[in-house]
Formats: sequence, structure tokens, C-alpha cells
Amino acid sequence: WGWNVGLQVADSGGANFTQIAQTVEVSGPEFEAEEIEVTHLQSVNGFKEFMMGLLDTGQVTFSCQFDPADTTHVGANGITQLWKTRAKRKWKIILPDPSNKAMIVNAYVKTAKPGGMDTGSALSLEVTLRTTGEPDAASDWGF
Repeated sequence: WGWNVGLQVADSGGANFTQIAQTVEVSGPEFEAEEIEVTHLQSVNGFKEFMMGLLDTGQVTFSCQFDPADTTHVGANGITQLWKTRAKRKWKIILPDPSNKAMIVNAYVKTAKPGGMDTGSALSLEVTLRTTGEPDAASDWGF
């Protein structure tokens, strides 16, 4: 049940978060460990062996009803400007449970794709964030 999930972006100082307007869907981050093959000539019964390497939080994707007049979409700290300036920001995903548990990741806007430019559709913006580094210590999703 995703109703009332929050998606916020921090200002350049990282302390003040603003809700991204008209968010429709949020997915991610993707928690993954790099896979390193360590198979050798004496591997038991000829089976491949692996160990886990570096951790990666992958990408966060979201879509919103695009409003060119909204400052979280277009503006000094809006999605399009964050893409253009390649600015790394803190992004906060807040779960809709009563405790409002949040995941905070550092990320860049990797892609921003406008859509819905046809009859019978609302303007949309599909965004991919590329996370970098470890989730913020204030995150409380258990990762």
C-alpha cells in the first residue's frame, strides 16, 4: 500500500528537505552486493564459488505529474536543474506507516524523461536517481 509515501529532496546544505510535488510512484533503492567469482581448480565437485564484494544501493525511480510551474520540478533546486548541474543531494523516501520510517540516500538525477504529451494524458516526468555511497545514518529501514 503506497498511498502517502513521501519523496523529499534536501537543499544544498543537506539539512532541509522539500516534498517532491505530485509524486505518483516511487521504487527503490536496489540493495545489491557485487558478486566475485572465486572458483579454482580444486573447487569441490566442480561447482563455481562466489564471495560478496562491494555493496551498492543502485537506483531509485519515481514518476510525478509534471508541473513546469512547480519549483520542485523546475527551479533552482528542481529536478531539471539538479540534472543539469549534476548536483548530488540527499533524497528521503518516507514510508506511510505510523512511524514514518525513512531511507535517506545520496544521489544524482541520472535521467528525467517528460511524457504524457498526448490528448487525454497528464504531463508526466519519469526520473531515475543514481545513488552513491552508503545510505545516511539517519535511515531506519534496517539496511
